[in-house]
Amino acid sequence: MIAIFAAMDVEVQPFLRPASRGESSEVEGFPVTLASYGSLAAVICRTGIGRVAKEATESVLDRFPASAVLSVGTAGGVHPDLGPGRLVLCDRVSVSSASGYNDEDGVVLGDAELIEAARAALAACGVVATVAGSLTVDRVVTSVEEKARLREEFGHQIVEMESYWTGKAAADRGIPFLAVRVVSDAAGDEVVLTEIGRADGTVDYSRLAEWARQNPDRMNVIAQMAERIAAGVGGLEVVARALVDSMELREALAGAQARNRL
Repeated sequence: MIAIFAAMDVEVQPFLRPASRGESSEVEGFPVTLASYGSLAAVICRTGIGRVAKEATESVLDRFPASAVLSVGTAGGVHPDLGPGRLVLCDRVSVSSASGYNDEDGVVLGDAELIEAARAALAACGVVATVAGSLTVDRVVTSVEEKARLREEFGHQIVEMESYWTGKAAADRGIPFLAVRVVSDAAGDEVVLTEIGRADGTVDYSRLAEWARQNPDRMNVIAQMAERIAAGVGGLEVVARALVDSMELREALAGAQARNRL
């Protein structure tokens, strides 16, 4: 069994659509669904946004015997070469007291064999994935200037809000880990905060409607953001499809923990 963690419902759904679904329930308040991709069993969890992902991951891993852990979702690009829709396999995920978390500095490494298996599976689907580093931050990075600062200061190519916390929980248990992220906004893209996302990873559409009424002149920005998010979700669907189509990737994920114990 593998464990898949995503912060938001829009990031979970691409992994549910191609899977054979089993029971849905909650583990310590976090929604989980049992599923399978061919012969590969999976538990898929919506963690909510930010550091709560560590609690969600710990709760699920204490309940289910996982051979590998995936953190999946969208990300902000801070490297100018990474545009919307670019798929990133993270060879390292960092958090820093200088990037928003004043009580934590650390790095979690992506499992090298899982990275290679995922890269090959995606290439078979016609997708060239970038292997790069991610910085986990405590807030949405909205401005072009801040993206440039984070790139210069830390040297990572993308930013997101959960992968370090999921990776840390996996590393503490000796479970191989891989973060797979799809860029939804590029280094040169402004992100508009509309406060429509709830902490549990669901969308408050009434807030979106209210924001639209109050900001009719900015609807073009929202439309552009929606297009970029759609590109990100499309990339996640490619990853999920690779789980269905690639026996080599499924075997690598299923055997990861046993291999790491040799």
